[in-house]
Amino acid sequence: MQNYGRKADFLEMEFDPSELMRYTSINTVEEVYQRVLQLWLLLLLTYFGKIGGFTLMKNFLERNVNETTKITDFIDWLRPFASCSLLLKPSIIIETFGPTIQIAVARLEHMDDKELKCETVKGDLNESPYVELAKVLQSLLLINPEMIHLGRQMPFFSLRYILRVLQVAPFAGRIAALEELHMVLHNAASEFRQQELVISMNDLTEWLRKQHLIEILVRDNLHHPSYCERLERVFRVLLERNAITIDDLDILWNVQHEKHDVIQRNVHDLIAKLVNGLNNTLQKHLFERMKESWTKSSARQRTLLLDLIRRIGVDFSSLTEKELTIKSLSLLWDLFHDERLPVEMIDAALEAHFNVLESAVPAEELRRHYIERCIDELLLDSVFVLPALKHMQRLMMLMPECDYSTGRKVTRAEYIATVQQDTELCSRLSKNVALYMEKVRNAVNDQPHVYVAVEDASVLVLVGRYTHSDNLQIRLGFLHFLLSDGQLWLMTPQANELWDALIVQSVFEYERTYGFQLFGTMQDQQDIDPKALDQLFTCKLCCLTRILKLPVELLNEEGFSCFKTFWIAINKRHSKLFQPTEGMSHYLMCDFDLEGMDYLWEIMLQARAEVSHLAISLWVGILANPHTAVISDFANLIQTVVNKCFIMLKTKHDDLIKGNNSDEKKMKMLDRMGRILTALNSYICAFDDDYYIPERSQQPLRKAGLGRCFVLPVVFPGFLF
Repeated sequence: MQNYGRKADFLEMEFDPSELMRYTSINTVEEVYQRVLQLWLLLLLTYFGKIGGFTLMKNFLERNVNETTKITDFIDWLRPFASCSLLLKPSIIIETFGPTIQIAVARLEHMDDKELKCETVKGDLNESPYVELAKVLQSLLLINPEMIHLGRQMPFFSLRYILRVLQVAPFAGRIAALEELHMVLHNAASEFRQQELVISMNDLTEWLRKQHLIEILVRDNLHHPSYCERLERVFRVLLERNAITIDDLDILWNVQHEKHDVIQRNVHDLIAKLVNGLNNTLQKHLFERMKESWTKSSARQRTLLLDLIRRIGVDFSSLTEKELTIKSLSLLWDLFHDERLPVEMIDAALEAHFNVLESAVPAEELRRHYIERCIDELLLDSVFVLPALKHMQRLMMLMPECDYSTGRKVTRAEYIATVQQDTELCSRLSKNVALYMEKVRNAVNDQPHVYVAVEDASVLVLVGRYTHSDNLQIRLGFLHFLLSDGQLWLMTPQANELWDALIVQSVFEYERTYGFQLFGTMQDQQDIDPKALDQLFTCKLCCLTRILKLPVELLNEEGFSCFKTFWIAINKRHSKLFQPTEGMSHYLMCDFDLEGMDYLWEIMLQARAEVSHLAISLWVGILANPHTAVISDFANLIQTVVNKCFIMLKTKHDDLIKGNNSDEKKMKMLDRMGRILTALNSYICAFDDDYYIPERSQQPLRKAGLGRCFVLPVVFPGFLF
């Protein structure tokens, strides 16, 4: 017969194919032709049997093998035959090695942990004689149906050795054990199937669970990144085979309890990498555990937990893993709804929520959903209104200001306009401001003795846990953002509502000042509806108290600045003032009958001294700068102004000399007369300065009395001279 195996040429012998069937696993002559590349080994085994090699080996083992035989001797004697066990007849293996195999198996089964000497393992576990012997025995047992029950025990012995190394070996040995465990689990199914081992992956994982595998894996070394990296591979293999249960997940989660930050971060990092491999049940349980831990954790632990949830939402934000993003967002939204949380922790939770939404793809639907939930907080007037408003503003700012791309995208202004159209957000926000101010008034009225001597109302905590300044600035700052970035107008009802709440019915000077600043800024940026401007400034309805009906005693410098802004705007709107250069605060008078002049005189005469000086400067600056269209009648205006000042002076003088007024009232009259004279002097000096040239023949009026003697009588009340 022709030899098709080249490696058999060196034997230089004739052979009968039927002889191969005596010692080898060849059952038919046809198989010889199918195993050409193994023919040399088949011939070698056949020759070994013909010369009595198996008989000699059997006798040798009977004489030398007993309960005290060294593990290394078992390996040396059995390994050559184990390497070619698939080519030997099972009956030959049983007859020659059966008793020896049973002794070796019994030796492994009764070997205690001390004898394994796992404490000294520092390198590759394949170099261990115990693991090597188990593999040798497994190779000899798997092909024999009569001894397959013993073959099932060999993988478990190897795993037992690995688990023992994980518990007691030095760090290098534990790393090697983890790598070996990963290889065993990864190759388990294919190895058992190829070798026809009657054992399933379920049986293997069940055995590992009984040995408390997860507890052993996470017991130590979690502060080492290299250990956690290899641990991740093991967990991922178990997850791929659905070998992780809820109890196992609880063990992994609980191992971080009251541990160092490094361990907690490594455990969170491990969970974040594995979370997409969890099934729906495990994912749901994981999020429940995170929510449960939130209520029992310290501030430091909550910060780490927020980082984990944020990472899960950000890392798995693609379309295929969108469910994890939705679950993360929902959990973060629930976590910050805790009235016992510090303000800083609420902000941290919403910061993580924003980071997830910022990276979500696609994000428009999710962002709109949470904007609506923020509006719900506003409608309910919950304690979370302020963080919800800040969060909503940040979400809206994610929209692009302009569309520079070729594809059509919704700009920020269009997006805000759509939200306003669907939800009437500005109206709801103004109502919430009015509701907050009502709560402030009630709080002050309930305890007037507490707030009577307050110097700085901005730092007071009147409602909720935020200061008075935060409550106003966040609400009104968001309103200003909607108007400016959304290119919206503050409509008449909302303008009236805010004016009444902040200025007319203010509790402290702080909110009145803030209201003046807000309205002045909005008018400068043209955020107020022109129709609302008319009503705010010229409304004659007695039931409404607007700018011209506001008592001048309530005006401070910011209040006058607000009045000035509206006064100039309304007169420009009615073409009574003209601004030659846009952006410069210089105006020309086009009509002598300016809107609001009576109220301006009230400010000049009755307001605070510093406000009165500002009003006089405005009055002089406007009346002393006529437009060319009215320059022909300017002399009549000057005469009218001077006559009005003298008439007012005479009226005040007559009231003063009547003698039936109190001293306080007389001092007020004198103060108003002084203000009239100051206004008249400033008005005259404004014209006089225009002609101040060195060649003029007469001195200006303010210098006309220099060098001349005059007598000024001074009367002191209560003294007789």
